Amino acid sequence: MATGILLYGYAKKDALCIRDYVRAMLPEADVFASAESGDATVSRLLSEPTFTGFRTQDLPLLMFVNVSRPQINALMSRFPAAIKRPMFCMLTAHNRSWTLNTLLSHLREEHNRFSQQA
Repeated sequence: MATGILLYGYAKKDALCIRDYVRAMLPEADVFASAESGDATVSRLLSEPTFTGFRTQDLPLLMFVNVSRPQINALMSRFPAAIKRPMFCMLTAHNRSWTLNTLLSHLREEHNRFSQQA
């Protein structure tokens, strides 16, 4: 699978800004954005790359796909300040078969748990 990111929950303007930011730092990266139904699996979303359909969500998602840890750290630390920070995650053997709704549910749980500890 290629290097890239999956975006969910951003308006088109912000998704385009993130795409340009990622491509400037990782020129080889594919950038997928989706407003698909939450019933689609992560694997399916990544197998049918698209950059169409945008829907703003309260907690957007940015999933790293085959991106190295140093690249992830650089991308996260320099994320554009004018854009709402997403819930960051990585593609794993475990979550690739999850539906987008399942992934979002797990990430929201983690987000809420860490927010309460802060």
